[in-house]
Amino acid sequence: MKIITAAVLAQTVVVAVTVLAVQIPNKDLAPQKAAAGTLPATQTAKLSPDVEKLIVQLAEQEARLKNLMVVGETWEEISTEHGAEPWKRDVAYTSVTAWYDGLPSQAARVDYHRKVSHWIQGAAPYYESSSTLAFNGKTGININHSEGAPGQVLQIRKATLLGPLTSRDFSGAGFATGTVFSIYRDPRMSQFLSTYLPDIVAKRPEMTPKVTEEDHEGVHSIRLSMGTEDKIQESWWFDPARGMAVLGYRQTYVTPSGRKLCNLETRVTKLAEVAPKLWYPMEAFRYQAWYPEKDDHFAGPSRILEEARRRDHYVASKVVANDPNFDRGVFSPAIPDGYAVTDRSHAPGPTTLRGTR
Repeated sequence: MKIITAAVLAQTVVVAVTVLAVQIPNKDLAPQKAAAGTLPATQTAKLSPDVEKLIVQLAEQEARLKNLMVVGETWEEISTEHGAEPWKRDVAYTSVTAWYDGLPSQAARVDYHRKVSHWIQGAAPYYESSSTLAFNGKTGININHSEGAPGQVLQIRKATLLGPLTSRDFSGAGFATGTVFSIYRDPRMSQFLSTYLPDIVAKRPEMTPKVTEEDHEGVHSIRLSMGTEDKIQESWWFDPARGMAVLGYRQTYVTPSGRKLCNLETRVTKLAEVAPKLWYPMEAFRYQAWYPEKDDHFAGPSRILEEARRRDHYVASKVVANDPNFDRGVFSPAIPDGYAVTDRSHAPGPTTLRGTR
Protein backbone atom coordinates (compact mmCIF):
# COMPACT_ATOMS: atom_id res chain seq x y z
CA MET A 1 0.00 0.00 0.00
CA LYS A 2 1.33 3.39 -0.93
CA ILE A 3 1.70 5.73 2.04
CA ILE A 4 1.44 9.45 1.38
CA THR A 5 3.18 11.20 4.22
CA ALA A 6 2.13 14.38 5.92
CA ALA A 7 5.41 15.95 4.86
CA VAL A 8 3.96 15.87 1.37
CA LEU A 9 0.28 16.24 2.15
CA ALA A 10 0.77 19.35 4.26
CA GLN A 11 2.16 21.39 1.40
CA THR A 12 0.25 21.12 -1.85
CA VAL A 13 -3.42 20.99 -2.75
CA VAL A 14 -4.14 19.86 -6.27
CA VAL A 15 -7.38 21.62 -7.19
CA ALA A 16 -8.73 21.51 -10.72
CA VAL A 17 -7.67 24.56 -12.76
CA THR A 18 -6.73 26.62 -9.72
CA VAL A 19 -3.06 25.83 -9.18
CA LEU A 20 -0.18 26.72 -11.50
CA ALA A 21 3.42 26.18 -10.44
CA VAL A 22 5.24 29.49 -10.92
CA GLN A 23 8.57 29.95 -9.18
CA ILE A 24 9.00 32.82 -6.74
CA PRO A 25 12.38 32.07 -5.17
CA ASN A 26 14.24 35.24 -6.13
CA LYS A 27 13.88 38.66 -7.69
CA ASP A 28 14.61 37.38 -11.19
CA LEU A 29 11.83 34.78 -11.02
CA ALA A 30 9.29 36.53 -8.82
CA PRO A 31 6.42 38.43 -10.47
CA GLN A 32 7.04 42.13 -9.93
CA LYS A 33 4.60 44.71 -8.65
CA ALA A 34 3.61 47.39 -11.12
CA ALA A 35 4.43 50.94 -10.18
CA ALA A 36 1.38 52.78 -8.88
CA GLY A 37 -0.53 54.46 -11.69
CA THR A 38 1.07 52.40 -14.48
CA LEU A 39 0.16 49.23 -16.32
CA PRO A 40 2.20 46.10 -15.50
CA ALA A 41 5.26 45.47 -17.66
CA THR A 42 3.68 42.22 -18.89
CA GLN A 43 1.08 44.20 -20.84
CA THR A 44 1.26 43.08 -24.50
CA ALA A 45 -2.38 42.98 -25.63
CA LYS A 46 -4.55 45.93 -26.62
CA LEU A 47 -7.06 46.62 -23.87
CA SER A 48 -9.98 49.01 -23.74
CA PRO A 49 -9.60 52.22 -21.69
CA ASP A 50 -12.05 50.90 -19.08
CA VAL A 51 -10.02 47.69 -18.64
CA GLU A 52 -6.74 49.60 -18.51
CA LYS A 53 -8.19 51.90 -15.85
CA LEU A 54 -9.30 48.92 -13.75
CA ILE A 55 -5.90 47.24 -14.00
CA VAL A 56 -4.20 50.45 -12.85
CA GLN A 57 -6.62 50.65 -9.90
CA LEU A 58 -5.84 47.05 -8.95
CA ALA A 59 -2.08 47.63 -9.25
CA GLU A 60 -2.29 50.71 -7.02
CA GLN A 61 -4.24 48.75 -4.42
CA GLU A 62 -1.90 45.75 -4.59
CA ALA A 63 1.07 48.05 -3.97
CA ARG A 64 -0.43 49.02 -0.61
CA LEU A 65 0.28 45.58 0.85
CA LYS A 66 3.74 45.44 2.44
CA ASN A 67 3.37 42.48 4.81
CA LEU A 68 0.60 40.24 6.06
CA MET A 69 -0.18 37.90 8.94
CA VAL A 70 -3.30 35.73 8.91
CA VAL A 71 -4.76 33.33 11.47
CA GLY A 72 -7.36 31.38 9.55
CA GLU A 73 -9.06 28.07 9.00
CA THR A 74 -11.01 26.32 6.29
CA TRP A 75 -13.17 23.23 6.21
CA GLU A 76 -15.24 21.30 3.71
CA GLU A 77 -19.01 21.34 3.73
CA ILE A 78 -21.37 18.91 2.01
CA SER A 79 -24.87 19.30 0.60
CA THR A 80 -26.88 16.26 -0.35
CA GLU A 81 -29.70 18.52 -1.55
CA HIS A 82 -27.98 19.81 -4.71
CA GLY A 83 -26.46 22.80 -2.95
CA ALA A 84 -29.59 23.90 -1.14
CA GLU A 85 -29.24 24.78 2.54
CA PRO A 86 -28.31 23.45 4.97
CA TRP A 87 -24.71 22.55 4.22
CA LYS A 88 -23.12 20.15 6.70
CA ARG A 89 -19.54 20.32 7.89
CA ASP A 90 -17.31 17.43 6.75
CA VAL A 91 -14.05 16.06 8.17
CA ALA A 92 -11.46 17.82 5.93
CA TYR A 93 -10.06 20.82 7.78
CA THR A 94 -7.02 23.13 7.87
CA SER A 95 -5.98 25.60 10.59
CA VAL A 96 -3.01 27.89 9.96
CA THR A 97 -1.05 30.95 10.91
CA ALA A 98 0.66 32.47 7.88
CA TRP A 99 3.08 35.32 7.26
CA TYR A 100 3.85 36.92 3.89
CA ASP A 101 6.38 39.54 2.89
CA GLY A 102 3.88 41.03 0.48
CA LEU A 103 2.10 38.99 -2.18
CA PRO A 104 3.36 37.40 -4.37
CA SER A 105 6.08 36.98 -1.84
CA GLN A 106 9.84 37.00 -1.65
CA ALA A 107 9.35 35.20 1.67
CA ALA A 108 6.53 33.28 3.31
CA ARG A 109 5.76 30.97 6.19
CA VAL A 110 2.76 28.79 7.00
CA ASP A 111 2.28 27.00 10.31
CA TYR A 112 -0.22 24.20 9.74
CA HIS A 113 -1.55 23.75 13.27
CA ARG A 114 -3.86 20.96 12.16
CA LYS A 115 -4.55 19.68 8.69
CA VAL A 116 -6.98 16.85 7.95
CA SER A 117 -6.88 15.83 4.30
CA HIS A 118 -8.46 13.18 2.11
CA TRP A 119 -6.00 10.30 2.09
CA ILE A 120 -5.92 9.05 -1.48
CA GLN A 121 -5.28 5.29 -1.59
CA GLY A 122 -4.34 5.44 2.08
CA ALA A 123 -4.87 3.25 5.11
CA ALA A 124 -7.77 5.46 6.27
CA PRO A 125 -10.17 7.93 4.64
CA TYR A 126 -8.35 10.94 6.10
CA TYR A 127 -4.83 11.92 7.11
CA GLU A 128 -3.97 14.38 9.88
CA SER A 129 -0.74 16.34 10.21
CA SER A 130 0.89 19.42 11.70
CA SER A 131 3.92 21.14 10.22
CA THR A 132 5.70 24.38 9.36
CA LEU A 133 6.79 25.41 5.87
CA ALA A 134 8.93 28.54 5.47
CA PHE A 135 10.97 30.29 2.81
CA ASN A 136 13.22 33.26 3.64
CA GLY A 137 13.95 34.34 0.08
CA LYS A 138 16.94 32.04 -0.35
CA THR A 139 16.29 28.72 1.34
CA GLY A 140 13.31 26.85 2.70
CA ILE A 141 12.58 24.59 5.62
CA ASN A 142 9.89 22.00 6.25
CA ILE A 143 9.36 21.03 9.89
CA ASN A 144 7.07 18.05 10.48
CA HIS A 145 5.64 17.76 13.97
CA SER A 146 3.06 14.97 13.69
CA GLU A 147 1.16 12.83 11.22
CA GLY A 148 -1.16 9.86 10.95
CA ALA A 149 -4.77 8.85 10.66
CA PRO A 150 -7.12 10.85 12.94
CA GLY A 151 -7.03 9.27 16.38
CA GLN A 152 -3.69 7.62 15.57
CA VAL A 153 -1.47 10.68 15.10
CA LEU A 154 2.19 10.13 15.98
CA GLN A 155 4.91 12.65 16.83
CA ILE A 156 7.35 12.75 13.89
CA ARG A 157 9.89 15.40 14.92
CA LYS A 158 11.64 15.76 11.58
CA ALA A 159 12.96 18.79 9.70
CA THR A 160 14.16 19.12 6.12
CA LEU A 161 16.36 21.96 4.93
CA LEU A 162 15.33 22.92 1.39
CA GLY A 163 16.52 25.01 -1.50
CA PRO A 164 14.32 27.55 -3.33
CA LEU A 165 10.60 26.87 -3.08
CA THR A 166 7.78 27.70 -5.50
CA SER A 167 4.38 29.31 -5.14
CA ARG A 168 2.88 25.86 -5.53
CA ASP A 169 4.50 24.73 -2.30
CA PHE A 170 2.39 27.29 -0.43
CA SER A 171 -0.77 26.88 -2.49
CA GLY A 172 -2.27 24.38 -0.06
CA ALA A 173 -2.72 27.17 2.46
CA GLY A 174 -4.54 29.52 0.07
CA PHE A 175 -8.01 28.61 1.28
CA ALA A 176 -7.09 28.83 4.97
CA THR A 177 -5.23 32.16 4.64
CA GLY A 178 -7.78 33.88 2.41
CA THR A 179 -5.27 34.87 -0.27
CA VAL A 180 -7.16 32.99 -2.97
CA PHE A 181 -10.23 35.12 -2.20
CA SER A 182 -8.37 38.45 -2.53
CA ILE A 183 -6.93 40.65 -5.28
CA TYR A 184 -3.46 39.57 -4.16
CA ARG A 185 -3.65 36.30 -6.04
CA ASP A 186 -5.05 35.31 -9.39
CA PRO A 187 -7.19 32.12 -9.61
CA ARG A 188 -4.01 30.08 -10.11
CA MET A 189 -2.37 31.60 -7.04
CA SER A 190 0.83 32.58 -8.84
CA GLN A 191 0.83 36.35 -9.30
CA PHE A 192 -1.02 39.58 -8.62
CA LEU A 193 -4.37 39.90 -10.37
CA SER A 194 -3.26 43.06 -12.20
CA THR A 195 -0.49 41.12 -13.97
CA TYR A 196 -2.55 37.99 -14.53
CA LEU A 197 -5.26 39.79 -16.51
CA PRO A 198 -3.04 41.22 -19.29
CA ASP A 199 -1.18 37.91 -19.44
CA ILE A 200 -4.31 35.86 -20.02
CA VAL A 201 -5.59 38.28 -22.66
CA ALA A 202 -2.26 38.10 -24.50
CA LYS A 203 -2.32 34.29 -24.44
CA ARG A 204 -6.04 33.96 -25.21
CA PRO A 205 -7.20 36.91 -27.31
CA GLU A 206 -10.68 35.40 -27.62
CA MET A 207 -11.13 36.17 -23.90
CA THR A 208 -11.68 39.88 -24.62
CA PRO A 209 -12.31 41.61 -21.29
CA LYS A 210 -14.98 44.19 -20.59
CA VAL A 211 -15.88 46.28 -17.55
CA THR A 212 -19.41 47.00 -16.35
CA GLU A 213 -21.04 48.28 -13.17
CA GLU A 214 -23.73 46.20 -11.53
CA ASP A 215 -25.24 45.08 -8.25
CA HIS A 216 -23.62 41.93 -6.86
CA GLU A 217 -25.52 40.35 -3.98
CA GLY A 218 -26.73 43.76 -2.81
CA VAL A 219 -23.41 45.60 -3.24
CA HIS A 220 -22.58 48.09 -6.00
CA SER A 221 -19.65 46.53 -7.83
CA ILE A 222 -17.36 46.75 -10.82
CA ARG A 223 -17.52 43.59 -12.87
CA LEU A 224 -14.70 42.44 -15.11
CA SER A 225 -15.69 39.64 -17.47
CA MET A 226 -13.72 37.78 -20.11
CA GLY A 227 -15.13 35.48 -22.77
CA THR A 228 -18.82 34.95 -23.49
CA GLU A 229 -21.64 33.25 -21.63
CA ASP A 230 -22.41 30.93 -24.54
CA LYS A 231 -18.88 29.45 -24.49
CA ILE A 232 -16.48 30.04 -21.61
CA GLN A 233 -16.44 33.04 -19.29
CA GLU A 234 -14.49 34.29 -16.30
CA SER A 235 -15.83 37.11 -14.14
CA TRP A 236 -14.67 39.08 -11.11
CA TRP A 237 -16.70 41.47 -8.99
CA PHE A 238 -14.80 44.24 -7.15
CA ASP A 239 -16.01 46.64 -4.47
CA PRO A 240 -14.83 50.18 -5.36
CA ALA A 241 -15.89 51.47 -1.92
CA ARG A 242 -13.62 48.96 -0.15
CA GLY A 243 -10.27 49.09 -1.86
CA MET A 244 -11.32 47.09 -4.95
CA ALA A 245 -11.69 44.03 -2.74
CA VAL A 246 -12.92 40.92 -4.52
CA LEU A 247 -16.58 40.18 -3.84
CA GLY A 248 -16.71 37.12 -6.05
CA TYR A 249 -15.16 35.18 -8.91
CA ARG A 250 -16.92 32.86 -11.35
CA GLN A 251 -15.82 30.55 -14.17
CA THR A 252 -18.48 29.01 -16.39
CA TYR A 253 -18.61 27.17 -19.67
CA VAL A 254 -21.21 25.52 -21.86
CA THR A 255 -20.85 21.76 -22.28
CA PRO A 256 -21.06 20.07 -25.72
CA SER A 257 -24.64 19.13 -24.83
CA GLY A 258 -25.49 22.81 -24.39
CA ARG A 259 -25.75 22.73 -20.60
CA LYS A 260 -24.17 25.55 -18.58
CA LEU A 261 -21.66 24.39 -15.97
CA CYS A 262 -20.27 26.56 -13.21
CA ASN A 263 -16.77 25.16 -12.94
CA LEU A 264 -15.59 27.35 -10.07
CA GLU A 265 -16.95 30.18 -7.95
CA THR A 266 -15.75 32.10 -4.91
CA ARG A 267 -18.03 34.18 -2.74
CA VAL A 268 -16.70 36.64 -0.16
CA THR A 269 -19.24 37.24 2.61
CA LYS A 270 -17.21 39.34 5.07
CA LEU A 271 -14.48 41.97 4.58
CA ALA A 272 -12.48 43.97 7.13
CA GLU A 273 -10.27 47.03 6.81
CA VAL A 274 -7.02 45.54 8.14
CA ALA A 275 -4.90 48.62 7.32
CA PRO A 276 -5.81 52.08 6.04
CA LYS A 277 -7.61 51.64 2.69
CA LEU A 278 -6.69 47.93 2.63
CA TRP A 279 -9.53 45.44 2.89
CA TYR A 280 -9.12 41.70 3.34
CA PRO A 281 -11.58 38.76 3.27
CA MET A 282 -12.54 37.44 6.70
CA GLU A 283 -15.07 34.87 5.49
CA ALA A 284 -15.57 33.32 2.07
CA PHE A 285 -16.80 30.22 0.27
CA ARG A 286 -15.51 28.29 -2.72
CA TYR A 287 -17.80 26.14 -4.87
CA GLN A 288 -16.87 23.69 -7.63
CA ALA A 289 -18.41 21.99 -10.67
CA TRP A 290 -22.20 22.10 -10.64
CA TYR A 291 -25.10 22.87 -12.96
CA PRO A 292 -26.79 26.04 -11.57
CA GLU A 293 -30.54 26.17 -11.27
CA LYS A 294 -32.38 29.10 -12.85
CA ASP A 295 -33.99 30.32 -9.62
CA ASP A 296 -30.99 29.77 -7.32
CA HIS A 297 -27.53 30.09 -8.84
CA PHE A 298 -25.79 28.26 -5.98
CA ALA A 299 -28.22 25.34 -6.08
CA GLY A 300 -28.04 22.56 -8.63
CA PRO A 301 -26.67 19.05 -9.10
CA SER A 302 -22.97 18.23 -9.04
CA ARG A 303 -21.16 17.70 -12.34
CA ILE A 304 -20.67 14.11 -11.16
CA LEU A 305 -24.33 13.42 -10.56
CA GLU A 306 -23.91 10.59 -8.04
CA GLU A 307 -21.72 12.76 -5.78
CA ALA A 308 -22.82 15.24 -3.13
CA ARG A 309 -22.06 18.93 -3.64
CA ARG A 310 -18.99 20.24 -1.79
CA ARG A 311 -17.72 23.68 -0.89
CA ASP A 312 -14.81 25.15 1.08
CA HIS A 313 -15.64 27.53 3.95
CA TYR A 314 -12.91 29.99 5.03
CA VAL A 315 -12.90 32.09 8.22
CA ALA A 316 -10.11 34.31 9.55
CA SER A 317 -9.96 35.11 13.27
CA LYS A 318 -7.08 37.60 12.97
CA VAL A 319 -5.48 39.55 10.12
CA VAL A 320 -2.67 42.10 10.51
CA ALA A 321 -1.38 43.99 7.48
CA ASN A 322 1.46 46.49 7.02
CA ASP A 323 2.82 46.03 10.53
CA PRO A 324 5.64 48.62 10.91
CA ASN A 325 7.36 46.25 13.36
CA PHE A 326 7.07 43.19 11.13
CA ASP A 327 9.98 40.84 11.88
CA ARG A 328 11.31 39.02 8.80
CA GLY A 329 13.05 36.61 11.15
CA VAL A 330 9.76 34.73 11.23
CA PHE A 331 10.69 33.31 7.81
CA SER A 332 13.65 31.44 9.35
CA PRO A 333 12.02 29.37 12.12
CA ALA A 334 14.23 27.54 14.60
CA ILE A 335 14.22 23.75 14.53
CA PRO A 336 12.97 22.40 17.88
CA ASP A 337 15.38 20.39 20.00
CA GLY A 338 15.39 16.68 19.35
CA TYR A 339 14.24 16.86 15.71
CA ALA A 340 16.06 14.77 13.10
CA VAL A 341 17.37 17.00 10.30
CA THR A 342 17.82 16.18 6.61
CA ASP A 343 19.69 18.65 4.40
CA ARG A 344 18.35 18.94 0.84
CA SER A 345 19.22 22.61 0.45
CA HIS A 346 21.97 21.94 -2.08
CA ALA A 347 19.90 19.79 -4.40
CA PRO A 348 20.00 21.16 -8.00
CA GLY A 349 17.06 23.25 -9.13
CA PRO A 350 14.04 24.47 -7.17
CA THR A 351 12.41 22.24 -4.60
CA THR A 352 8.78 21.32 -5.26
CA LEU A 353 6.88 19.42 -2.60
CA ARG A 354 4.12 17.52 -4.34
CA GLY A 355 1.13 15.89 -2.79
CA THR A 356 -2.61 15.51 -3.00
CA ARG A 357 -5.53 16.72 -1.03
